[in-house]
This record gives sequence, structure tokens and C-alpha cells, in this order.
Amino acid sequence: AAVTLAEVLALTYPSPDDQLVLVATDGLTTAPVRVSEAEGALLVHSLAQEPLPDAQGGPFRVLTPKGQSSCANVKGLARVVILAADPG
Repeated sequence: AAVTLAEVLALTYPSPDDQLVLVATDGLTTAPVRVSEAEGALLVHSLAQEPLPDAQGGPFRVLTPKGQSSCANVKGLARVVILAADPG
């Protein structure tokens, strides 16, 4: 089961010009991407009504349609960091 990453991001009220970085449990991070670029991404959180197994990228995994964003296919997602756009 999954929700769109946009639904999760909406809880933080980001600006479309803000950027985000995805941080995996192993410490690897994605390059910053604009919030609007991540709209098609899915945050996978469970499989067969059980938590997503580590062997399949759990506890959370982000899947992005091919070519849409550099934050595609992040396994073991630990944190989403919002980088506010420069107001000036």
C-alpha cells in the first residue's frame, strides 16, 4: 500500500519552490529536487497489510515514475528534509 508523497508533503505546507531531500536509513541522500517534481512519487508503507519488509526497501520506500525525478526508488526512507526556497 502507498500514498502519494505529495499527500505527505502537504502536511508541512511547503511552497512549490521549496526543495526536498530524501534521506535513507543508511545515510545516503538524494540530490535536492523541487517539491513540485516529487508530485508523482509514491511512498510505499506496507505490503499485504503488514509493514514493508526491510528486504523490499522498508520501512518506507519512495518510487517515482521513470525519468520524473532524481529522488526515484529510495529504499529504507528515514527522513524527508524540506529546504525552504530563498525568499530573496
